[in-house]
Amino acid sequence: MKKIKRLKQKNIVIFIGIDYMNKIKSFFNYLRLAVLNHKLALVGAILVGLIYILPNIFFIASLGKNYHGIPMMQTANEDFYLARIQKVIDGHSLLGPAVFYENRHQGSLTPAGGEIFYALPSRLLRLSPVNLVIASRFVLPFILFFLVYFLISRLTANSFSALNKINAIAGALLVTLGYDLVDYRSTWLFLTGKISGGNFLIWARLVNPVMGAFFLFSFLLCLWVIIRQERYRKTLIAAAGGFLALAIYTYFFSWGIAVSVLAILGLVYLLEKRYGLIKSLAAIGLVAAVLSSPYWFFSWQLSRAQGYKEALLRNGLFYTHYPLGNKILLAALAFYAIATIFLFIKRKTLPLWKERIMDGGLKNRPQDWYIFSLALLLGGLWALNQQIITGRTIYPYHFVQYTIPLAMIAAMVLFYNLLTVKRTVIWRLALFFIIMVSLGWGIFTQVKAYRVSFDYFAGLQVYGPLFDWLNLQPKDNVVFVNNSDFLNGLVPAFTHSNVYSSTFAYNLIDPNRRHDSYLARIRLKGVTAEEFDEYLKQNRHEAVGYLFSNWKVLYGIKQFPDFSDPLFEEKIKKLPEDYRKFYAKDFRQALSKYRLDYILSVGPLSDKVQADLGGVTEVFRSGDILIYNFK
Repeated sequence: MKKIKRLKQKNIVIFIGIDYMNKIKSFFNYLRLAVLNHKLALVGAILVGLIYILPNIFFIASLGKNYHGIPMMQTANEDFYLARIQKVIDGHSLLGPAVFYENRHQGSLTPAGGEIFYALPSRLLRLSPVNLVIASRFVLPFILFFLVYFLISRLTANSFSALNKINAIAGALLVTLGYDLVDYRSTWLFLTGKISGGNFLIWARLVNPVMGAFFLFSFLLCLWVIIRQERYRKTLIAAAGGFLALAIYTYFFSWGIAVSVLAILGLVYLLEKRYGLIKSLAAIGLVAAVLSSPYWFFSWQLSRAQGYKEALLRNGLFYTHYPLGNKILLAALAFYAIATIFLFIKRKTLPLWKERIMDGGLKNRPQDWYIFSLALLLGGLWALNQQIITGRTIYPYHFVQYTIPLAMIAAMVLFYNLLTVKRTVIWRLALFFIIMVSLGWGIFTQVKAYRVSFDYFAGLQVYGPLFDWLNLQPKDNVVFVNNSDFLNGLVPAFTHSNVYSSTFAYNLIDPNRRHDSYLARIRLKGVTAEEFDEYLKQNRHEAVGYLFSNWKVLYGIKQFPDFSDPLFEEKIKKLPEDYRKFYAKDFRQALSKYRLDYILSVGPLSDKVQADLGGVTEVFRSGDILIYNFK
């Protein structure tokens, strides 16, 4: 009996093993067929990834032994994002004030959702965050290309025809490489040499907006498949809800667009009485609400903290009812209006408007691709203007990072579905033009930006020994950077150190922390109390950067006339008197109010400043960079 039992167990194990082997074999067969079926798209995605990553590879190869781990940071605020990634790796995943020592265990108004996707592989693969960021220049644009490709291809046909694939490839190239072409004035000035290049392509920026785009387009793709098919509906609803939840953990603006599109579709399908789809959309919202509940609970807890309202303003909140227009969205909506009139007048195209829907028989109605594409445009317009009703918005210009790609996708879908009925040749020529222009613009932009940026980033390699030294010191040490704004950002980005004074003041911190450290920064430069008034006149922008209370002041925004902040001007008026009081204090004692370990200076500190500090010891020197031990 025992032998029979063992034999049965052995046969069961063999059967399970064969079953798993067959499933693995089926998966690889499916993968092989998918690659063969979309090989042109694969080529396009690889090209896009190479266009994004090659500037980094060429930069490192060109410097050779002179490269000391400081890559080309291709867009604005990359030092800020890299500092946040570094903090997550160091175990501070709550990301309080990401660059300060104080309150580092406090929660952040902007969670580390996107940064975790860099920090986790960095720790698992034991790669430096810098090397992982470089690798992401290829991986993320590669994935983004495919997400846009599949979204367009599924919106334009039920099957993948040759023209459908080429159309989707053209649209994906336009989104990933031709994004900036919509700004035709700047593009023309750029091409004619009247303005110099210097900015790499938008999706080269680490964390956001590229991570936000990943979750937004993944959500939209799941949403469209849910609308079009019954199979795997529960799985797709769970996936769509998951992507929507991840969007709020990662980037408010991608979440805002996704929710707006979902709401527009819900309203349209409610008017059409398609209650089956309404239930599916509601289920997506429910799944997203459950998965994002820790975020909302955490946000509610933070809202009870002192200084929360002021922190919201520093994070870009505006109290306003001012409307915003968007030329790209309005132009795309105008095309859709013309197309609607065309479809009603030209009876030959009427079959586009007949469809068997889930909640009823054959009806005359706009096809789902039309409704979905229109929802992309209306969702973007609503996200930009919801403040008309709600009275509040968070720097809505960031929504444009996604409304432009959505307008591009809607246009590609509309023209394909209209022109391929009888004008296939015209659309083929248009697609060839879009592909060539997108590839040409992408390569041209990257090459131009590379040439403009090369000398600057090559010069930054001299700070490699400085960062190596700081990384050998105990973690969470605090460095006060003197006479160098860019080093103030690079130190937390490339080391485990915090900084004493910073413009990265977007989270819940004591307002006195920013005020005191700014005055200390001026005094460390050797500015006397009598010289401060003249210094402030010549460096008002610096005071704005360190003491701003809202983004209208920070960026000099002329819109939102119904929003103002007179408190900032009062701060500026009081600064001379505040500085005189601060200058009268014992400097060393004033600095000791917050943790400080080292003072980093470009050039030696003046004898007067060193005397005021009560004597400091030089512990590191590399070129004109010196570090003094404060303790």
